[in-house]
Amino acid sequence: MVSGAFAVVYFMPYGMWGLLLPFISMGVASVIVSCGLFGVKLWSVENYSDYGKKLYGKYAWLFSPLLEFYLILAMIVGGSSVIAMGGTFFHDLLGIAPFWGQLLMAVISSVLFIVFRLLHI
Repeated sequence: MVSGAFAVVYFMPYGMWGLLLPFISMGVASVIVSCGLFGVKLWSVENYSDYGKKLYGKYAWLFSPLLEFYLILAMIVGGSSVIAMGGTFFHDLLGIAPFWGQLLMAVISSVLFIVFRLLHI
């Protein structure tokens, strides 16, 4: 999303309607996330294992490991895409090699994670 490739590939082929589609997709994503947050508040859970047990009930033995696998995969893919797009962004912005941009994005992400973790945000 940082480089703009996301918008060009997914939304611009639709012309003027492409301006509306990001709002629709983010609206759908917001509703889904809100439902998940409602469950977290209702069940007073603080980790994914407990959330999976409450969410899946008697089928937790089957679906909770799948949820854990999905979350690990999402973190790996999400983190990788942030670093890759950061490389493209810094290449376009500063003219540096994409590798150095990726390294810079990895450092920025790591520092932000450490700071937020220390602040308990």
